[in-house]
Amino acid sequence: GVKAKTLFHLQMDWPKVNAAPASVRIRKLGRRFWLSFSYQRNDEKNILAPETLLEGFGQLSREELEDCVVGLDRGVNKVIATSRDDFLHTPEDEAHRVAKKERRKKRWQRIVSRRNKGSANRAKARSKLAKQYAKLRNVRFNRAHHISKELVEDKRNEVLVFEDLKTKNMTRSAKGTTEQPGRNVKAKSGLNRSILGSMWGQVKTFTTYKAAERNKLAVSVSPVNSSRECPKCGHTHKNNRKGERFHCRKCGHEADADSNAGVNLRGRAI
Repeated sequence: GVKAKTLFHLQMDWPKVNAAPASVRIRKLGRRFWLSFSYQRNDEKNILAPETLLEGFGQLSREELEDCVVGLDRGVNKVIATSRDDFLHTPEDEAHRVAKKERRKKRWQRIVSRRNKGSANRAKARSKLAKQYAKLRNVRFNRAHHISKELVEDKRNEVLVFEDLKTKNMTRSAKGTTEQPGRNVKAKSGLNRSILGSMWGQVKTFTTYKAAERNKLAVSVSPVNSSRECPKCGHTHKNNRKGERFHCRKCGHEADADSNAGVNLRGRAI
């Protein structure tokens, strides 16, 4: 119809902000409504522009930059591997909770597919399924917040370097077409789920805004051959990396493959 329907009424005070919001967004996730708002900060904290930070870091020597710049390689088994051989990953107990919620999600997906379209029972099942999606999202967003906070609060990290990854392109389906069917479709589908579950994009987004609040810098550089290049001699070859180990075929340098990629990212940023 054309008549407006009131979903809910909410009255809020702004004692801490002391300003009206610049924008308000209402959205529904699962069975709940969420209200988010933004406003102009008027506090005394001086947040510098990225250009100003770049100018300041540009005056440092290479040795000083190597101390304050950290390369961050994103992966599936290790969510973040740093150029300092630090590894940030999902705790085992949290991984078990995520796996349990994934099983429940698949169960409700099967139930929804068996219910008659348009029926009340199908609507109830869809509501239960949406609840499982929301729970999974909350757990993963919480992990992304913890990882980004740990990276930014480390006093050694003044410049955080990410790979300039196009996650949307990396998680495309491998099904192909009827005339040209894809290969290893099931394996690619599993890899896509793992990439999306690792919250690569959200970790970068959260780290970027948290770094800006602390006058730190988050930048992106090209990831091409970052896991195959030797940071010692510059030799690049696909055989340099075997699984999780890096071994340069030219100079013999050995390291963890993901940390080695972080070192290369740091060098490119410098």
